[in-house]
Amino acid sequence: KRAACFAHVSQNPEEFYPYHDAMNRFRGLEAGRKYAEAFVRHAQSPDVALPLAT
Repeated sequence: KRAACFAHVSQNPEEFYPYHDAMNRFRGLEAGRKYAEAFVRHAQSPDVALPLAT
């Protein structure tokens, strides 16, 4: 994901990416991991829960 962000130079990734990285580290703390991502289920999605790794 970092490489994808930095591929779009016009979006100034050096300015926003440190915030993105901090967010991933914070989500990792919440999940007991080094890094993690958060997702929101779309309201029109079926009511099927995603399996969580333990």
